[in-house]
Amino acid sequence: MSPDRDESAVRELLTPLADLTYNADGAWQSLRSRLDTADQPQLGSRRRLPRRLVSAFSVGAVVVAIVISSVVIGSGRANHVAKPPIVTPGGTLLSFATNIHDVTTLTDTAGGLWLSSWEDAILTRVDPRTGASTSLHVGQSRNSIITATTADDELFDVRFDTGQLEARDSSSGVVLRATKQPAETDTLTAQGNRLWVSECCRGSSPSQTVLTVDPSTLVATTEVIVAQEGETPQLAAGAAGVWLINEASTQLQRVDTPHGIVIPLPGNDTGLAVGASVVVLADDSGRVMGYDPTTGALLFSLQFGVAEDGGVVPRAVAIDGDTLYVAIPGHVLEFSIAKKAKVGDVTGLDVQRLSVGEHGVWAATDGSVVQIATS
Repeated sequence: MSPDRDESAVRELLTPLADLTYNADGAWQSLRSRLDTADQPQLGSRRRLPRRLVSAFSVGAVVVAIVISSVVIGSGRANHVAKPPIVTPGGTLLSFATNIHDVTTLTDTAGGLWLSSWEDAILTRVDPRTGASTSLHVGQSRNSIITATTADDELFDVRFDTGQLEARDSSSGVVLRATKQPAETDTLTAQGNRLWVSECCRGSSPSQTVLTVDPSTLVATTEVIVAQEGETPQLAAGAAGVWLINEASTQLQRVDTPHGIVIPLPGNDTGLAVGASVVVLADDSGRVMGYDPTTGALLFSLQFGVAEDGGVVPRAVAIDGDTLYVAIPGHVLEFSIAKKAKVGDVTGLDVQRLSVGEHGVWAATDGSVVQIATS
């Protein structure tokens, strides 16, 4: 069957956009021009990221892929120059080079920013004011720290090679206390003066065990059995509680209260963040969804891109006050939770991890940390 007249007309209009590319080199240089660290060495080169803007045609709708507003289309030009990044209220963007590649964890502690690398088995502290850094070798390559958080002004991490939960001095990185976990630990988070740890497969059933741990003694105080299959869960805490989701699960569950809310999910999640009055998920279909932590009701759903080619799947999400940050290849998008709308776009950043703490909102890229906003 031949396409109808309306479809043919739309396809003809969109033909010039089919091969549009995003010049990542130009975007990165535009970003660096706004940074206040001009005396620091240049980071590694950035290769061009081809980015198709036309994704799909369906009945009555054409979906155009991510963040068209970030690209200026110049008539007759082969390369398209990205707009300068929108600077958040802090007024400047700090950037510091690091020796961390393939960032596993990024944690903002009282003693500084701590990053770990799964590939290089390195734990590095970065001073958020000066950029000075120190590194510790932890474990071996692909056998190192798998998750980290901060509580009571200390850094806590889980070692893959030893299975230990460790408490470290947040300034020196020295291990202060450590305890062997009774089962395979997947992740941990902190809420107030308690740690929350998820462990997999204690018995024959593929369930998750969520433990609360006293940071001062590393003694587990309570446990919750969560009947969710699969490993590598996401565990996030905030004023709206502690929430768990598995990569193989289709539900989000609150675990810090008896008979916690269970929310069925429409797709596979790629990011989880908890705010004061909302639980936010980003999924692999290009949506950001906010849920009421008391009722489980969907509060908002924001479409930020199309992910059928895998090019715009979010890598990290974080909440700071009313602002939600979503990291996708080449961008950190800023959403206002109250307005339920996008309010900013920092271009030129290929972010692997996001962290919110007393030193602001930070993004870790391959070989650098960048301050997105101040506290």
